Amino acid sequence: MKYVCYIFIFLLNIGVSIDSFSQVTNTEENTILYWDASYGMRYRNIDAEVAYLQQFFENHPTVTVTFIAFSNEIIQEMVFHIENAKWDALKEELYATVYDGASSFRELDFTKNVAQYILSSDGKTFFDDLPKASSKPIHIINSVYKDDGTLQILAANSGGSYTGLGIASKKTINRSFPVKGIVRGEVNGMLVPLEGVTIIVEKQEQKSVTDIDGAFEITVKRGDVVRFSFVGRETQKIRIGDRKYYDVQLDFSGDELEEVILRGDAAPEDQLLTIGGQSFQKKRLGYAVQRITDKEISSLDLDVKQAVNGQFSNISIANDAVTDRFDLSQFLGRGKNMSILLDQTGLIVLDGVPMESRGTTANTFGAIANTLSINPDNISSVTYLKGLAATNRYGTLGRNGVLVITTKTHTVRGTEDLSTSISLGTTDTYEGNPEEIALLPDTPYINELRTATSVNQAYDMYLKQRDFYGQRPTFFMDVAQYFRGWKQPQVVKRVLSNITEIASENPEALRAMSFAYQELNDVYAFAKAYEHIFKLRPEEVQSHLDLARAYDQMGDVQKAFTVYQNIVHGTTGYTLTIQGLKKTIDAEYRNFVSRRKSRLNLNLVPEEYLLPNEIQKRRIVVSWNDPRASFDLQIINPQMRYFTWSHSEEGASQRLEQEKRDGFASEEFFLTSGDTGTWSFNLVNYGFTEGDYGQPVYIKFTVYDDWGTPYQLKRVKLVRLSDIEKEVNALTLRV
Repeated sequence: MKYVCYIFIFLLNIGVSIDSFSQVTNTEENTILYWDASYGMRYRNIDAEVAYLQQFFENHPTVTVTFIAFSNEIIQEMVFHIENAKWDALKEELYATVYDGASSFRELDFTKNVAQYILSSDGKTFFDDLPKASSKPIHIINSVYKDDGTLQILAANSGGSYTGLGIASKKTINRSFPVKGIVRGEVNGMLVPLEGVTIIVEKQEQKSVTDIDGAFEITVKRGDVVRFSFVGRETQKIRIGDRKYYDVQLDFSGDELEEVILRGDAAPEDQLLTIGGQSFQKKRLGYAVQRITDKEISSLDLDVKQAVNGQFSNISIANDAVTDRFDLSQFLGRGKNMSILLDQTGLIVLDGVPMESRGTTANTFGAIANTLSINPDNISSVTYLKGLAATNRYGTLGRNGVLVITTKTHTVRGTEDLSTSISLGTTDTYEGNPEEIALLPDTPYINELRTATSVNQAYDMYLKQRDFYGQRPTFFMDVAQYFRGWKQPQVVKRVLSNITEIASENPEALRAMSFAYQELNDVYAFAKAYEHIFKLRPEEVQSHLDLARAYDQMGDVQKAFTVYQNIVHGTTGYTLTIQGLKKTIDAEYRNFVSRRKSRLNLNLVPEEYLLPNEIQKRRIVVSWNDPRASFDLQIINPQMRYFTWSHSEEGASQRLEQEKRDGFASEEFFLTSGDTGTWSFNLVNYGFTEGDYGQPVYIKFTVYDDWGTPYQLKRVKLVRLSDIEKEVNALTLRV
């Protein structure tokens, strides 16, 4: 009785409605549990949800539960036959959930012959909407954020219930759990268990040792760093993730020396420094360098700012004792002052990626340097570059000094298999063609993924990397491109969809994502992306044209027709200036009318769009995700003569102003049947006209064969530009 009272009081405190289940009897019933495993649900208050389900099973001690985990697709489906309210196996699955992808409710079936549904989700969706009703009651639990009413309406319309459990506290998110493992070491050429290895959870009081079999068990939290040490062997540190078992190997700390000879006062060899993923001899750098490693970082440092503060000369870091508006990204190097007209903060480069100073008002497609999230235990080294010559490496971004932070993450090599809940296919080898592999960016996370020998190992690496790069849209773009080489389309789409979870209000990020979906020919996904971009930027003509194209490709002819009509008649409800895109709009709409005329009311179509199509052998439409992109497009004809189409302030400043004013980011080119031979399209990247923080430019080439004929074909190629002033062959065509 006392135990029941405690459960009752706890459930009242977290907001569970006891009456939710009072209408149901204790006889066996079939129930479907839809479990949202999207990236945005990773901070769910799972303990509160488990308590809710505990109450459900006490009211339903004998029940068959179909457990369905979903994100952008159905990830896992299992059936549990529960008797006497014993549901430990299902509970274990809930705690073992891997969160990845965006929420999509399209594949959830609420028409099955069951007693009721349980839906655990925040209701946040990008690609589709929740159903409005159900034939059976839906009991909804939400422990992530305050519902806007959609979930409550669904619950009420189905005769079910809605229970808001509240956001998990930091303490709940960092729930302690036990991990086990074994520590081994090499002895006489064989790996044997090591007894007496000291195991310490850093920044905690916990300490343990391995037993005679080398086994250990210790209670940790996700993100904890566990140190394994043994006399005569290298100390190893492991950061705790989602795994519950660890196999640790400790190598000898050094070779035995039969003879030691000391020689004095010889000139030391030049120090080799690794900066931004490349190694340099210190004396040949040509600029001042100061460097610390993990050995100079104290275990008492709570964040990276404390770890760096006081370590370098001529550097000042704002004190956040009064306000938390300042972090390491706002350090002052040269000059040590802030000008009203010019930001004199230095540059943070994390694992080779320049980061935007925290709090800037510039566009945020690039990484924003909230350096407070960088765990000092994960830092391998911090290098401070100063002097004018440092700008040769990082351009004007480095004019006020550069702090290069290298983490230990990219050196981690995961080898264990994934949970069977992750469906990855059976491809054994990486099958990316040489062109695709060459286009993969030279970033720490991609370089680590290149070492994977199986798709499961690669996916496990990606999940670990996500802890450090998971707020960067470019990270998901790059990783998705990498997984294309494993011939894993479902993983590619799942990884890409994470962008909607972290950047749903960022048109530039969403446009890059839509380019990738178009390259994959996922019509539904890129159409939904363009719908969302349209809501964010309805005053831009590019948003309207992209939406019309997307509806046309989806086969929703009437929606496409309405959007086209609104553009050409000026009835969009917004003041659009179409002059910059008029050539493209005319070509697209005339082509649309020609192909879809049997389904259109042609009396509504302006006469100029009823004219015969202009037929071209090849039509190439070039689009870019960010209006600030600065680049040159060099087009080389079969006679090896070329002309340059410039999209830079130096070569086309007036056009850039027009694009910014009118809201468009595309251009088109035609090749006629007389232009026989091989054509090359090369790109030279100049970064961004403003707010350049090292983020890449994404450029989409849409190539139409036999444009304007009934045999018209289309293909899409996406190109990522990051290296400044480096020429990249983006497209080769033969006519």
